[in-house]
Amino acid sequence: MNNKIKITGIIIGTLLIGFVIGFLVNGRLVRTRVSQMKNFYTEKGAQHAFMRVIDPTPEQMEQIRPILQEHAWQNRDLYFEYRENQQQLFEHLEDELRPYLTEAQLARLSELKNRWQNRFEGRGLGRGPGFGRGPGPHGPRPGGRPGGGGPP
Repeated sequence: MNNKIKITGIIIGTLLIGFVIGFLVNGRLVRTRVSQMKNFYTEKGAQHAFMRVIDPTPEQMEQIRPILQEHAWQNRDLYFEYRENQQQLFEHLEDELRPYLTEAQLARLSELKNRWQNRFEGRGLGRGPGFGRGPGPHGPRPGGRPGGGGPP
């Protein structure tokens, strides 16, 4: 009888350890993929992703770098346009819900909005120097609008 209990304990312990390891590995993989996706919206991240796939020769690299840079700017601008639209949609929802909610519910909704905004800004996806529509460390985008935000 003792052997059956020991064997059952070992099997259950092994399963629990496997679940914990699987949970941790899955969390790490998701975090890595989200980070890679986030980096795609930065100029260097997008260029790196395409360079890794294309694997250009040094001569090709000189020719395609301006094309990739322009694409990275357009991709970034598209991302910020999406974020602005999403923020406007959230504000519209908040305005529609306001008459029906209590003060406590409005406070929780406001807290959710602040967490959502801080999540992007705290991870380098906000409009801080060097990434948003600001000029960043290398100055404004050549030929772009003031502030480096996109095509003229």
